[in-house]
Amino acid sequence: MVSAQKNTLSPERLTVEIMIKKHISVILCFVLLFSVANVALAEGQPTISSYGFMTAQGEVIMQLDNEQQISGYVEITNNSMIANNNIGELVVEVFQNDEWQLVQSILLEIDENTSFKRICTQLINVPVTEPVFRIYITGPQLKPEIIISKDNDLPYAAQDGILYADSISMVKAFGLMSGYQDGTFGAAKTFTRAEMAVILTRFAGSEYLEPSNRGETPFTDVPADHWASGYINIVSLLGIMPGVTQETFEPMSKVTLRQVVELLVTAVGYAETVGPLGVIKTATDIGILDGIIIENYDLLVSRGMLTKLLTNSLEVPIIKDGIIQNGTGNTAYISTLSDVFKIYKLKASVIRSYDLISSNKENQVQVEIWSSYCSIYENDIFYPGTFFDVDAGVTNIKSLVGYNVILYVLSDDTSDDDPKALYVRKDLAETDEITISASDIESVTDFGWDYYEIRYWPSETATKTEIIRVDTYINTYLNYQRYMGELLYILGSEGNNVYGTVTFILNDPQGTEYDYDTVCVLDYENAVVDFVDTTAGRVTMKEGNTINYGENYTYVSATLYDEAGNQIEWSTVQENDVISSLIAQEGDRRVYTST
Repeated sequence: MVSAQKNTLSPERLTVEIMIKKHISVILCFVLLFSVANVALAEGQPTISSYGFMTAQGEVIMQLDNEQQISGYVEITNNSMIANNNIGELVVEVFQNDEWQLVQSILLEIDENTSFKRICTQLINVPVTEPVFRIYITGPQLKPEIIISKDNDLPYAAQDGILYADSISMVKAFGLMSGYQDGTFGAAKTFTRAEMAVILTRFAGSEYLEPSNRGETPFTDVPADHWASGYINIVSLLGIMPGVTQETFEPMSKVTLRQVVELLVTAVGYAETVGPLGVIKTATDIGILDGIIIENYDLLVSRGMLTKLLTNSLEVPIIKDGIIQNGTGNTAYISTLSDVFKIYKLKASVIRSYDLISSNKENQVQVEIWSSYCSIYENDIFYPGTFFDVDAGVTNIKSLVGYNVILYVLSDDTSDDDPKALYVRKDLAETDEITISASDIESVTDFGWDYYEIRYWPSETATKTEIIRVDTYINTYLNYQRYMGELLYILGSEGNNVYGTVTFILNDPQGTEYDYDTVCVLDYENAVVDFVDTTAGRVTMKEGNTINYGENYTYVSATLYDEAGNQIEWSTVQENDVISSLIAQEGDRRVYTST
């Protein structure tokens, strides 16, 4: 028989257990009190309950329709009725000229004894063409961006005009796609098979055949008088876009991503290389899907995404005599872009603008080549380290003097004309460039021929200055022209020698031990108009200086723009108008760029 035993504790062990329980109770009480205090603190703070956009009449909107004016708003709930002047900052921006630009910002605060507050920006004019706005909250109560736009067929493509802005500019410059008559591109809109036939005809360099191919087609749903009959006949004959069936083309059907990928793989000559893993794998391998983030390939494609697919496809190396022309071995890099369009991609530095040299070269720049990406001209025209002249065309390359750029030029070896710039973009990360107002510079200090230290105020609300350090011999440009003197002489010890902006650029992160390696200064001269002599072509300022703009002044180039950037005639200037001019001079020649 097993007898039960009674569990007993020694006095020492009993004392220890009691002490442990007491400590645990104290700890639990402390944790409970701390949690309650935190909850009370959280509940006591004003919170952002809503934010976004509204019409001029105060109606909250999630998408733009026909509004001419909108405003940003934020609603703050303050159950504790306490004051708080550090809730955050409301920021509204508009997407223009391929970048987000600040429209308005408001510091958020609430007074005591106020339980609810709605804060609104001033009314904002909505651009006529492709308006895109975003609103977000920075600071202690950080809130993500809300974006609104208009004319979207595809809700999931609302931001495609921003995501693919570079590609949109490129296909327009290359003549592959264009916008609508109202000036919009419709990046979030879908497109039809008929429209795709037009694009593929241009991609193949065959649009010149379109007039002679108009008329009867092999498809029952494409009559002879159909607006796209010529294009549909061409892509069908080339074998790059067959009908849906032998009898039908379905010109009004919308196109999915999978269908576009199949068409482009065929258009670049890789259809026969598609293996058992399918066309998506092939497109991924050759780069057609670079930069495309999507999981469902059966979704309809937006016009914006199509531009990215097209620019990727343009640079896929072609197959010639069974050999991929990718720049390896004995091959040059030959793509549809270079073979069909005679367009070449270059990495270069913009050295100078010829505006100051001759009136005959006002729209030309000089560049130094760093790479032509193994093109057929790499050892000839575009040899690395060589300098050559480029026609600026309608690009902004003249304003990129001092920058490393990616440049696409039209170059025909049968012509004596200089290569023409079709598209250009800066070749640097956003973090490798900063622009500050000269008026925000606190000091410029020279540290004994080693480096300059520039102290500046980063914002209107900043409580302390920030520092930029650059080499004493930093590459310096003044009003888009190379400046061989010292940066300190341009800026002054407090930045007060300049009325304008100072941009610091890091073109080569490996080439300097300091923050930036290039600086571009824009120094404006402001003057008030006294009178305009339209006969002589001269504007006289109240300060006594003059601007000669007439055709007889061959040593002067004077261009006038309005605030929106549109070129206007000097004869429209009136007394008391304020003219702000960038002035550059070399020898006797002077160039004015005025607003």
